[in-house]
Amino acid sequence: MPWANPSPLVLHHGTVDLYVPSILRAINPAVGRHSTDFSTGFYTTTNVRQARAHARNLLHRKRSVGARRGVVLTFSVDRNAMAALQLTAFARPSHDFWELVDWCRAGNGSHHAGGFYDIVVGPVSRKPRRTGTHRGYDQVSFHTGSAVQILVNPKQQYLR
Repeated sequence: MPWANPSPLVLHHGTVDLYVPSILRAINPAVGRHSTDFSTGFYTTTNVRQARAHARNLLHRKRSVGARRGVVLTFSVDRNAMAALQLTAFARPSHDFWELVDWCRAGNGSHHAGGFYDIVVGPVSRKPRRTGTHRGYDQVSFHTGSAVQILVNPKQQYLR
């Protein structure tokens, strides 16, 4: 019997209450910092503890502009919908991983011949560059309109 991608992939996004309404309206992959591991995009993780930590860190930085609570949005992504997109994945921090991270963190644009990959999956690099990766952390980043369309109906968890 062939495997049929039966269960959804569960992804988490850590944010703050200020940004939840705009994310729920429409995720814009062009919003955000340019010099991140895989360039500008909407970043998620399979690790809910990592998403909570990001939400808490973001809350500390955004209290001065009105943020009051950290929030974790949880998406159930159809694996077949994800498989239909242009995806690149790194199981570990290989030479190719570091070349892409260096390219993106330098603020360069597109990292794919036809434009951005729709989705990039891999470990999370430490700062400064090339000092290793965060053990147990991962990232699944969405870079195109086609990619963010598969992120629907998130569950919201407000942090205390």
